[in-house]
Amino acid sequence: MERKSVTQRERIEKYYDTLLGQETGALSPDIVTYLLLVIAMMLLFIPVQELFVKGSSDRDLLFIVWTFTLFFTMSVSFYMMKYHAVSYGNNKTEAVSDMLLYMPLDRKENRRYLFGVMIRFLKKTTIAGLLMQLGVALIAYHSVSIWNIIYILVMTFVAPLVICGAQIMLRDIQPRR
Repeated sequence: MERKSVTQRERIEKYYDTLLGQETGALSPDIVTYLLLVIAMMLLFIPVQELFVKGSSDRDLLFIVWTFTLFFTMSVSFYMMKYHAVSYGNNKTEAVSDMLLYMPLDRKENRRYLFGVMIRFLKKTTIAGLLMQLGVALIAYHSVSIWNIIYILVMTFVAPLVICGAQIMLRDIQPRR
């Protein structure tokens, strides 16, 4: 009878499943994530093609674009926070990277797993954002601009991927002792 070896990826998935399955008395990062995500997605009901197509210097619309970027990137950061720190009921927080030091798990595979989780979240929100932005642009202007698509792709996929991806890379670096 052959014994199937457990891969690093399966170990990491099992580790995070047990880690995220623990009940804590702390405020869940998911609540904050989805609250910020709802606020950010509500800002997508304002079509941005007017800002890019007409070359308008409308500061209100530009403020909305930056506010959306801030809220959306914060929501992605809070979503990934549950994979970086574990909070226990007695006001104690422990970094996952510290726990991984003593486990037979590969750091590169851990980073790949975290990037995969983040990219799945970003894909879902990017598709939802595209549908919202394009739908509102069709209703408001009866046309869709390429800038609507570029705006959503950059602000909901590329910018959070760069910012939160840097967080994943930097959190895993441990100082030499």
